[in-house]
Amino acid sequence: MDENVLQGDESSVVKAFEVQIGRLIKANAKSRRWRWIQGIMTIILACIVIVLALLYIGQQHESRATCEQGNTFRAEQTQIWNEVIALSQKSPNNNSQVDEQFREFVAKVDTPQNCQ
Repeated sequence: MDENVLQGDESSVVKAFEVQIGRLIKANAKSRRWRWIQGIMTIILACIVIVLALLYIGQQHESRATCEQGNTFRAEQTQIWNEVIALSQKSPNNNSQVDEQFREFVAKVDTPQNCQ
């Protein structure tokens, strides 16, 4: 009788061991699946970061180009107003004080911007 009890205990231990091994195998498969998903997500996030960095660099370049175009426009405006003032000084009704104030105003308004 003792041998039957021991054999019964052994078979239940072996079955429990087999069940535990099966659980570990399933857990390992799930773990591999999660590592795969994590790897894919890492690659996707890295691609997003690269795209955003490129967009930021492009936006900076575009912003600098726009600023430089604005500076060119301001320089042209200053030149035009200086010519207008020069023409007005040839007028017999010339008011040099007003001309000088206007020149200062134009210089202040059309000061080039720092495009860095």
